[in-house]
Amino acid sequence: GVQTCALPISLPVTSFTAIDPPARTTATGVSWYAYPAPGNRDVRIAVVRATGSGPHPTVLILPGSDGLHDDYLRLARSYADRGFDAVAGCWFAFPDPADRLRIDCSTAPGFTGVSEAAVGTLDALIAATQQATGVNRAHLAIVGYSRGGGVALLHAARTGSTLPIVDIAGM
Repeated sequence: GVQTCALPISLPVTSFTAIDPPARTTATGVSWYAYPAPGNRDVRIAVVRATGSGPHPTVLILPGSDGLHDDYLRLARSYADRGFDAVAGCWFAFPDPADRLRIDCSTAPGFTGVSEAAVGTLDALIAATQQATGVNRAHLAIVGYSRGGGVALLHAARTGSTLPIVDIAGM
C-alpha cells in the first residue's frame, strides 16, 4: 500500500511513496507520489481522480520538453471531470530547475529526449500509475505531447507494449 507519511521532495525513494506537492505548483485536489526510476533517481506523478468508486480507466499524461507544469495538471483535471483517473508524469529533470513555470522534477532522470534511456523511465511511470490508481493495463492509455509522445511510441516499439497512445505533435 501507499505510505501515509509524506517525504520531502528532495529525497530519492526506494519504493512507491506518497510525497508532498513539489515546488512551483498551485494545483489543488492532486495526490503526489514518487516511484524508483533508473539511475538511482525517481519519477514523480500527480494523480487527479475521477469521482465515484474505481478503479477508473486511466490516462497517463507525458509532457513534452516544456516539462511538467500546472497546464498539464489542469488537463488532468479535465480528464478526471470526464470519468478518467488522470496521472501527469514528471519523467525528466529539466536542465533549468530555477525556471518558475515548471514543477520541480529535479529527482527524475536527466533529460535525454526520445531515447532508449527514456524507455526505462516510462516503465517506471507506468508502474507508478498502476500502483497509484489500481488500474490494470487493459484500461490504461498514454497521452504524450511532443517528446512525451515520441517516448511513448519508442517505448511501444522497444517493449512490444500494446497500451493505446495518443501522440500530439510527437517527435
